[in-house]
Amino acid sequence: MDASTHFFDDLGVFSLNFVEIVLECEERFHVSIPDDALGRIETIGDVTNAIVSVRAAAR
Repeated sequence: MDASTHFFDDLGVFSLNFVEIVLECEERFHVSIPDDALGRIETIGDVTNAIVSVRAAAR
């Protein structure tokens, strides 16, 4: 698994599972990913970039 791994196509994640994954990431990394960013998250790299962006904006 790498940054290009697609949640839906490669991992077979369904919408509800995706939401749970995002919520877990938010809790674990102490961030809140904006709703408008969720629609752009398709890969592991996308969620990583979203977390990094939110943390950078908080500084």
